[in-house]
Amino acid sequence: MNKPYQPPREERDPIEEVFKECEECTRIVYNDQGFFAPKLRNLNYLSIGRSRMASNPFTIALELLYRFYIFIRNVVTSIWQTVAPKNMDAPVAEGIVDSHLIGQLVFAGKEDENSPIHHMKVVFWARTWLFQWVKLAEGVTDRDGTFKLAFSLRRARGWFIFSRRFETYQTNYRYSENGVKRYHYDLFHTQSVPGSDLVGMTYNLRTIRLFFWEYDTTTTVPRVVIKNHDKDAPQYYAQGRTDAINQQVIPVELTKLKHIEQIATDPSSLTIQKIQDDYPTNLTACMEKKSPGITRGDEWFGLRMMNGMNAATFVQDPKNPSHYWTKLYGACNYDINDEYAFPTVEIKFELDDRGIMMPKDMYLTGPLTAYESDPWKREKVTWEDGEKWLQAKRVARVTGALSAELDDHFTSTHLVTEQYAIAGYRNLRLSPIAALLFPHLKEVVLVNHSANSILVGPADPPAPLSPIRDGGIILWIEDQIAAFFNKIAFETGSYIPLATAITHEGINQRTRDLLGVQDWKGWQPMEPLSSRHKFPRAQRTFWNMLGEYLDAFFEENLEQIKEHWYEVYCFSQDLVKHSVPVYLSDTDLASLPQKDRELAEQRLQWYQHRYSLSLNIDRDTVDGELKVLSPITHSKEFNPEDLDNLKEACRHIIMIATFMHSFVNEHQYDDIGEVLYSSLGLRFGDGPDGIMAPESDTRISPDLTRSTQMMWFSNLLSRTEYGFIERNEEGDINPLLIKMLNERKEEIEKNGMLIANIESRTNI
Repeated sequence: MNKPYQPPREERDPIEEVFKECEECTRIVYNDQGFFAPKLRNLNYLSIGRSRMASNPFTIALELLYRFYIFIRNVVTSIWQTVAPKNMDAPVAEGIVDSHLIGQLVFAGKEDENSPIHHMKVVFWARTWLFQWVKLAEGVTDRDGTFKLAFSLRRARGWFIFSRRFETYQTNYRYSENGVKRYHYDLFHTQSVPGSDLVGMTYNLRTIRLFFWEYDTTTTVPRVVIKNHDKDAPQYYAQGRTDAINQQVIPVELTKLKHIEQIATDPSSLTIQKIQDDYPTNLTACMEKKSPGITRGDEWFGLRMMNGMNAATFVQDPKNPSHYWTKLYGACNYDINDEYAFPTVEIKFELDDRGIMMPKDMYLTGPLTAYESDPWKREKVTWEDGEKWLQAKRVARVTGALSAELDDHFTSTHLVTEQYAIAGYRNLRLSPIAALLFPHLKEVVLVNHSANSILVGPADPPAPLSPIRDGGIILWIEDQIAAFFNKIAFETGSYIPLATAITHEGINQRTRDLLGVQDWKGWQPMEPLSSRHKFPRAQRTFWNMLGEYLDAFFEENLEQIKEHWYEVYCFSQDLVKHSVPVYLSDTDLASLPQKDRELAEQRLQWYQHRYSLSLNIDRDTVDGELKVLSPITHSKEFNPEDLDNLKEACRHIIMIATFMHSFVNEHQYDDIGEVLYSSLGLRFGDGPDGIMAPESDTRISPDLTRSTQMMWFSNLLSRTEYGFIERNEEGDINPLLIKMLNERKEEIEKNGMLIANIESRTNI
């Protein structure tokens, strides 16, 4: 019987040698140049993959035009800010205070209509005929959302005043060069105040209803309402982030469009390998060129399960302490199509004397061919099964990649962080917890909204190109860029429902279940099982660092945390109320068929290991649902017994939004950047063995369209270049966190994670 390929075993550990060499040359390096700018070569010499697209004169002209647009935009913005500055730190204009502007801010959403918006910054501005801003009054709303701004009536109605505005602001924070925290405000709402109405001692704006961080009542998981993330979102991308997205997307977008055109006009001119060659080389493709077969061997398989994108959980076999099991759940009972396979994979590993998890047995549950329909069919494959073992490992990689993308990337970082972001921005403003968390919660709702159309859900119909609107040509150009990518997303469709077994409805079902096993309370990083188990070692170093950081932050800011505890109470209330129920808590297990019940119970037991879920702690029941998120506090006033809860919750939030997302995001192109090594879906094909076939059988591989789309999105997801802790691009990261991270640079980087690549928030 043929044995699977294994790299030669020499004392110098060749697999580690090849890995390090390829990791260095394929590592994504972030730069601040134009979107075609190379690392080492000039623009005219650059080729994107092997397509040499940048040699096209039109493409070069487009690059120059883009750079010119950025230059003009920055100049215009700078001039306008100099001519007509709106200085939030400016004092209130002098004058006899003899009138008041009063009113109340409330939420306008269906679910919480008329609920007050507390502690929101409000400012009464006037603008002169010379376009200068004058601050007439400022303040914050009370707990009941009311405000009363005292101002000088004569000043407000002076002949030099052109217009008057009442504005509300979201409160954020920045740090000065010497580490001093200061307020930073982002405009959310503005309305005109007619001068002719300012005639008495008060002017009542009455109840102002704001669609402010509104919960989406049409979803089964906590999501924010965004109709158009360029025009009516509760938050907007920083300009640097917008520029970075354009710079990163355009090269791979052009490559994909070239392939789509070839497929439409001359599909025979294209193969999966040619598609692969047109994109930047990833880790596994590089290693294969240097040592054919090395990434298909058992050693590499075990090492990637330990330290790759999937970062599997290993549970010790109770009968044999040297054996460990991992489970990769596939279709289960979710809505799926009949074109792609998605079996559940259980793998038994043996921890060898080098500290590597070596796979021994594998169980595949579910249909493997188009002719099977039994979802409970279970097949065993072992390391002695030759070619069949190679095929089974590919199936495991694909199931692991899709489950990692949906469970560990989209759900466990993006959606988990979104629920914290919504509750945080709705409630935290004056509390120091806002300054602690907001740098790590920003923009995630915008990214998740884009994921709805690009990756996991049906695309929204493209909006028509808008005419030049208020703001001029600069905003118009940005509108056209946004419309261009929206149109592409709509025409190509959302990737995962089209290129894998799981449907859009199935994704919704699965993400709700996976959110139902994740709580901040009791969460812990993995235990490393050997010196080669690097992911949990880096994970624990970062986790321990966060513990020290939180201790120092709370000690420095304790009095203000106590003073504004009401905000923490409201934060906790929103989190619990809108969280999903504990997995299976709303299911009558006794009514399920025996096999379905056994599967559900096995999953719950597994997820307790995977996500540190404890079922033995007190949780709140809201509207008959046992909520998965534990309450931080039930007290409106400071309760010292709840302080540790707040600290633990903050630690978990930052960990998920930074390190955990950075790890899976950075490793996506490593592990799903080679189509034949690991796509997100294998088609059944029409062969008798279905997906148990060699890589050369393109009937089971993604088709040409899905192949280039896969390469497009795996590049897009990994090639971010904005929003890192160490870079602190927007000055909102606490210098203490940067200092502590740099002190652990050696320990984290020797375990495979560059601290320069650890994101400050969950971005793409």
